[in-house]
Formats: sequence, C-alpha cells, structure tokens
Amino acid sequence: MRVVPILLLAMLVLPGHLVSQTYVHVNISQATELTAEAGSDSTIFPGQSLTLGGTPTAEGGTGSLTYTWHPPYHIESIGLPNPLATPPGNVTYTLLVTDERGCTATDQVIITVIGGTGMNDNNPDGDLILYPNPSNGTIQIGIQGSRVTDMNVSVFNLTGQIVFNAFFPHTGIVPTVVINLTTLPRGSYILRISGDFGDIYRNIILN
Repeated sequence: MRVVPILLLAMLVLPGHLVSQTYVHVNISQATELTAEAGSDSTIFPGQSLTLGGTPTAEGGTGSLTYTWHPPYHIESIGLPNPLATPPGNVTYTLLVTDERGCTATDQVIITVIGGTGMNDNNPDGDLILYPNPSNGTIQIGIQGSRVTDMNVSVFNLTGQIVFNAFFPHTGIVPTVVINLTTLPRGSYILRISGDFGDIYRNIILN
C-alpha cells in the first residue's frame, strides 16, 4: 500500500470578520499498481522442464492474488505462481494475475524447444479423453467423435526416454484404452498418442 498525504484547510469565520484557519493532515492509503512477471524467455530441449514466473511472479494490488496461465497444456497447474512446464514444442505462455478488487495484470513468456514437436496437434481438445490427471498410475485415454483408428501410446520421462509403449488396434467403435503406469516413479511425464489423426502430446503427472 502507498500512503498519500492530503492537506485539508478548514476556515472559520469569527465575529468581527476575523478568520481562523486550521490545517489538517490526512493520510489516504492507495493500493500500489499490480504488476505481473511471467519469467524470462527460455530455450530448452525436448523433455526438459522449467519453472515459469518470476521472483516474485506478481507485486502490488490489493489482498490475495490469483494466477491463471494459458494455454493450460504441459503445465503442472495453471493456478500456481511458479508452475513447472514441460512443453514438447515452442509455446508462448500468458500469465493473468487478478487481485481481490478485480484489477488485473498480464505478462508473457516465450519458450523455444530445440527440435521440438510443436504445440499444435491435429486433434481438438474436445475430442480427447484423458483422465484422471494427475493420476495414481491408471489413466483412461481415447479419441471421441468419428475418429476410429489404431492408437499407439508412448510415455516419455523428462530425459526423453520411452518408459511405456503400447499399440491398441481399433475395434470398430470409439477407441478408448486404459494404461497402467503404476510401476513408474512419481513425477511428470510426456504422453504421446499417435493415430490417423496425427500425434497428440500432453503432460501427465503421477502422484
């Protein structure tokens, strides 16, 4: 908060046209300007992670602050001030900070992934079944809509090694499969789903 001093002048007219003046100092508290810091632009290799946000990620404003990161892909949590991100390709993350009065501030950070796959896949998010995430190890995956296809599911650790791979032939109905990753250590992984629709990459977290 910033304190702004205000000087008030009070005048009192007395009998005989005498004027009495009184000065009153009043301090008014003003919220400091809300600012956001998404972090420095960075370059990483596929499978590497980095922490988004600054130190601190936001300053000023009034009361408690809320954080929202977009797009919500390959990121630990969109509501954290300093989430961990593992994008498979180039991406610009946008940070929105909101205080208790509804004031907002935004900032962006550009992540370049050398030799990455790219963030744009051919499958709309609405067609993807992927839950729960985070998971205790069992995840349901599928493609909704009219896309009936074989699926190959691969899981990469953060060093780029394949730690799970399975092929699922289509059965003539909407393909939905369940993968069991309970033998893997807890942490963040990259999931790749391949089929006639192309490749879909998502970050998954095992608790």
